[in-house]
Amino acid sequence: MNPEHAEAYANRGDAYAYQGDFDRALADYNRAIALNPEDASAYNSRGVAYGSTGEMSRAIIEFTKAIALHPRYAGAYINRGAMWLHLGEWKKARTDLRVAKRMGVDIPAAFYSNYESIEDFEAKHEMKVPRDLAALLTRD
Repeated sequence: MNPEHAEAYANRGDAYAYQGDFDRALADYNRAIALNPEDASAYNSRGVAYGSTGEMSRAIIEFTKAIALHPRYAGAYINRGAMWLHLGEWKKARTDLRVAKRMGVDIPAAFYSNYESIEDFEAKHEMKVPRDLAALLTRD
């Protein structure tokens, strides 16, 4: 009905991403961003889609754009922190996760929505998480 409605493309991209159709999701996020390049949420969603396809570095670029547009966007910090975790960039992960935590994000809840434990993450990614970072990810 309105091919210039950026939010509609972003919403449809979310629906495609939920279904696991990341190619279509990315196409819609690209269109949403072309129509409204100031929409931090669309960059964040595009970052999630890239991360879901294993393109961690591209995802980080998108989360960084979202943060540049909206510096208090806690979701972009937690998502970028998760990508840094997957890349073994501990210092960067620690920084982003702490920022998200200060903004009120429940870091362990976000982590445990994807992993059963720190050991599960370490086994799946063949890496050892530093103790202080593991403590940040662990439920009290």
